[in-house]
Amino acid sequence: MNIKFIVPNYRGTDLLSQCLESLRKYHPDNEVLVVDDGSSRDIQDACETICRKYNAGFVKSHWNNGYSHTVNRGLDKLDADILVMVNNDIVFKCNIEKEINTVFSKDPKIGVLGFLLFYPDGSIQHGGVERHNLSDVIHTEHHYPLGHAKKSFQSRYSIAVTGALMAVRKTMLDEIGVFKTSYKMAFEDVEFCFRAWHCGWRVYYSSGVKVLHLEGATRGTTPEEKKALGTWDNETISLIQYKKDVDSFYLNEIDNRVKSLNEIDETVKFIRTRALGDVILTTGIINEYKRRNPQVKIYVQTDIPEPFMGNPNVFKTISTKDNLKCNKVFDLDWAYEKNPKISRVRAYADVVFKDYKWNDVLPKLYWTSIGFPMIKDTIIIHPAATRPNRTITKEVWDEVIDLLIKDGHNVAMVGTEKDIQPTPREGFTNLSYKHNLYEIHDIIKYAKAFVGIDSGMLHIAQCTDTPIVGIFSIAHPSTVIWRAEKTKVIIPKSECAFCLTYKLKPPVSMVTCEKQNDECIKSITAQNIIDGVREVLK
Repeated sequence: MNIKFIVPNYRGTDLLSQCLESLRKYHPDNEVLVVDDGSSRDIQDACETICRKYNAGFVKSHWNNGYSHTVNRGLDKLDADILVMVNNDIVFKCNIEKEINTVFSKDPKIGVLGFLLFYPDGSIQHGGVERHNLSDVIHTEHHYPLGHAKKSFQSRYSIAVTGALMAVRKTMLDEIGVFKTSYKMAFEDVEFCFRAWHCGWRVYYSSGVKVLHLEGATRGTTPEEKKALGTWDNETISLIQYKKDVDSFYLNEIDNRVKSLNEIDETVKFIRTRALGDVILTTGIINEYKRRNPQVKIYVQTDIPEPFMGNPNVFKTISTKDNLKCNKVFDLDWAYEKNPKISRVRAYADVVFKDYKWNDVLPKLYWTSIGFPMIKDTIIIHPAATRPNRTITKEVWDEVIDLLIKDGHNVAMVGTEKDIQPTPREGFTNLSYKHNLYEIHDIIKYAKAFVGIDSGMLHIAQCTDTPIVGIFSIAHPSTVIWRAEKTKVIIPKSECAFCLTYKLKPPVSMVTCEKQNDECIKSITAQNIIDGVREVLK
């Protein structure tokens, strides 16, 4: 599909520059048109310069005519299969073309598409729109923290979506028309969506991509700010127009159609009870299954639901005590334990698929970044205390920290209070038991490197771009490591290494050292680990 972008702008230079920079970062080749809504001449000149920098077209108005008029000028000047309206206070965090193509291709009657938007603090700005009472609508889970939001992470048909970032099908525009210019600011997007439903088209909300929205940066967020910026009167005019228009749409009928389309009879349950790393490894398989079967409702039964937080492909996580019956069940418990010689990702994928591509089943976390830039020059370690044949001693970790500091690095530890607790010293920060898994993910994401044993934290690290040093003893790295780039593995010098993978009869899970001396893990020295860090940071 041919996709083009329209950016309405008013009095924005810094916002526009930030928006276009992010848009071009992820969409370098799409045509972009900025339409200015009567800003002052000096601002328009500055905006025109910004547009040239980011290879965007620029159209200006001599008067401030409102959002609808501004967007309509862009819709009139561009011709494409899909036209995307982008407020100038939008900051892209990913490419949205693939999601646009997927949604519009799966249902030819979808004419309007909205997206998951979040505030800078990570809370929900737009997670779809739903009925509030007879004539009003509200944003779903507005201002909910990500950890509490649920429905916002479910892609679905919606009674309306916000115009802050809205994709529309050109053939629908040709039939139902553009935005009503009697709306100056606000509610025009809701009326537009109602009109789409009224004319037989559908509106869809996608949680498949997440975009930052600096809502209110142009028009204000409080009545006082809006009055100071001169936008209050325009919003009042739009509200009056909305009250006139809403009764002409049969909202009960539209609402029933939305609910009917969202009712899915086919349900699928994936089971992987524990542990953290193994649950993470199933995420890519579940994502691929949903891609192949978009109509199904997926439940995940697990004791560790965190890896599926924010995942748009999972309808709900349920506890292992839940007896929910589904049309189809994939039991991934003991999948790799029964076949320990192959990659664990493949062991899970083989349960679900006959044929698949490796890159399509790789793990993915949909956790929204909170940001820990203060540790960008820090090496993160995870001195996990687990089974004796996988645990590096406190003395070795103390030596590792000393050598890292000697090499000029800051060092910080993540984990729990049950993990090895290195000796406090200058240059070392103990962050164990102070952060949840989502925050640990961000700490690792912004770090210089991650060093840890084969554990759940290592799998979290593999879901980032951070260089990794993984320490192995009883399991062969080839069964655990799926992200080869910027990864160094440290292996034992003992002949009895990798007993979990090669020397025991399946199924295997718990392993006790046959020699009763844990020779494999003890053969790994602090210098081995430091050499790995130096190599991965080259």
